[in-house]
Amino acid sequence: MPNRHYTYRVTWSAEDGEFVATCAEFPSLSWIDADEIEAIRGIRGVVAETVEDLRATGEAIPDSIADRKHLPQESLSKPWWWFGQRDPIPMFTLCLAAFTFLLVLVGFFQWSILSKTDETLRTGQRAFVGAVVELTPTRDPTKSTIDLWRVRVVLENSGNSEATNIKWRIGGGIDILPNPENQEVDIQYGDSGSGVLLPKGRLQVIDSIIQRSKIAEIIKGQGAYFLGTVTYEDAFQQSHITKFCAHIYGGPWNNTLPATSIDTVIDRIDLGFNMCRHNNCADHGCK
Repeated sequence: MPNRHYTYRVTWSAEDGEFVATCAEFPSLSWIDADEIEAIRGIRGVVAETVEDLRATGEAIPDSIADRKHLPQESLSKPWWWFGQRDPIPMFTLCLAAFTFLLVLVGFFQWSILSKTDETLRTGQRAFVGAVVELTPTRDPTKSTIDLWRVRVVLENSGNSEATNIKWRIGGGIDILPNPENQEVDIQYGDSGSGVLLPKGRLQVIDSIIQRSKIAEIIKGQGAYFLGTVTYEDAFQQSHITKFCAHIYGGPWNNTLPATSIDTVIDRIDLGFNMCRHNNCADHGCK
């Protein structure tokens, strides 16, 4: 390769009072001369001798800057992330964005798994308050007749932690409107109370006596309803709600029967109950 392809430069040195010639490809070489042209000739000579020495010893001879610009793209040394691009910045930015997206995705999955694990642990340890209905008769042992029926509704905590700040409101009656079997009923009036319920604990909220006269009304009508709304907090300070509705019914009754037949029906056929199709829910099911 001709030495003239190298990049030469001549500058004036005020300190030396002469011209200084240098070669960009050989930054350690220089030539000082009072004449500018002679300075160029001098540095070219030194470069030529240096190239010959490198060739003789088998060492690598630097390419000229001008020739480097015209070398094939694949002959240039590039980092692995260049991917043959003339400008590596866009590809590097793309790789960085992909890596960042991957980190965010992994973080999201980890958060999702931890959240589900935490929710599962809370579900296993939280309080669950539900209503248990008990319907029992009181009979006259000498006459084998029914004196009354007793209806008890007990709140039961089936969970593994304490239910605190329990508040309830209860209501009901015979042939109430609207019918709780057919639509949701908002209990605005009725008895209320509050308390705390330990794990596996029970708390009675309704203890109602149904006398024979009321039993007759239940048998002849649609029945009686006992409703309640319960709110409470679990050990994790999460709020919950439970609604219950019990339908007390009797019968069968035929309006063509004589009025005296009602006593026979009361004594021979027990009252029963079922949980209403509506107004029985917990938490999100009550929304």
